[in-house]
Amino acid sequence: MPYQPNEDNDIETLLLRKKQAEHEAFLKHYTRRSGLLLDKRTAVLQSDALDWLHGLPDTSIHAVVTDPPRDPAEIDILVGEASARAEGVRHWNISASLDTLDAEPTARLPEPEESLAYRNIRIVYTALGLELMRVLVPGAHVFVGSDPILSTPIFAALVRSGLEKRGEIVRTYDRGEGGQAPRDARNEFPDVSELPRTLWEPWGIFMKPVERSVSENLRKWSTGALRNLPYGLPVGQPLSDVIPSAPTPREELEIAPYPALKPQAFLRRIVWTTLPLGLGIVVDPFAGGGATVAAAAALGYMSVGVERRSDNFAICCNAFARLKEIHIETI
Repeated sequence: MPYQPNEDNDIETLLLRKKQAEHEAFLKHYTRRSGLLLDKRTAVLQSDALDWLHGLPDTSIHAVVTDPPRDPAEIDILVGEASARAEGVRHWNISASLDTLDAEPTARLPEPEESLAYRNIRIVYTALGLELMRVLVPGAHVFVGSDPILSTPIFAALVRSGLEKRGEIVRTYDRGEGGQAPRDARNEFPDVSELPRTLWEPWGIFMKPVERSVSENLRKWSTGALRNLPYGLPVGQPLSDVIPSAPTPREELEIAPYPALKPQAFLRRIVWTTLPLGLGIVVDPFAGGGATVAAAAALGYMSVGVERRSDNFAICCNAFARLKEIHIETI
């Protein structure tokens, strides 16, 4: 349930209604040309993530929950976006060289040579973080899904952009990856594995720094903390950084046949916590099959989903109504 003001406090009620009206106007404004309103609280757009973020005004969104692409082909496309954005963009305050993407070019010790794949990840996620630092309100949280191999360079790039690392969520489930013998010599070395079997998925938690104090930030921006889950006494259960989960149920995959679809049971728990007072706009700049915006809608939150690929965008639009109606016993 969205945050309920004290009915006896007329000033508080008016302020919250004003904020809600501003957020609704935002949704209408930024979907007017190329987006769709799936319901009165949910907008989706087919657009490049960095391009769309670049067009937003400063301090205009309140949370991000996203599982960005990590496939090399998708990363290559995003590198092109980041390169275009870096040309002459003053607010990034970065050196012209995409080889460094430093906040300020300074003398430093030589670094180990990195692979092209890691370099591209660093470029893309530093660019993403820099855009988010501008458009997020102070105290806004960012949850970013990853995997055990690539989480290190991805999370480091986001921190490099200015976001504060606030921890990680460990989503435990059998990913069906790792634990195999060498592909070219399975019969020769049957008793070894190249990698451990992966039974977890990391989600980095980041935050744009608050103004002065958390309490002042909550009063001004309605952000700066995580909302307790809606059960437990006396004030609800805080979010745990280890969440037992499971693969996405077949029912949800049949509704939204997107290969990286996250389960509603997991996403609704994450999305719920991002708006501590239940006010604001949750954004997924890599919406994929629309699971994040469906989770936000099920919770009564306003959200915007942005997806570049037309096939994924169609899945997102077509699956939204049924995904948000999926019954979850408790988040």
